[in-house]
Amino acid sequence: MHLQVYRRYEKGMREIPVWAVIQLSQLYQCSTDYILGLSDKK
Repeated sequence: MHLQVYRRYEKGMREIPVWAVIQLSQLYQCSTDYILGLSDKK
């Protein structure tokens, strides 16, 4: 189930919520800007 949701985010079919971006940045220990592709700096 979760993989389908992530695929929709990756394909641009669904917008990722802010809370999810924050959780991903914490999980991968990088900035939210990096996750969003706004920065090359982790």
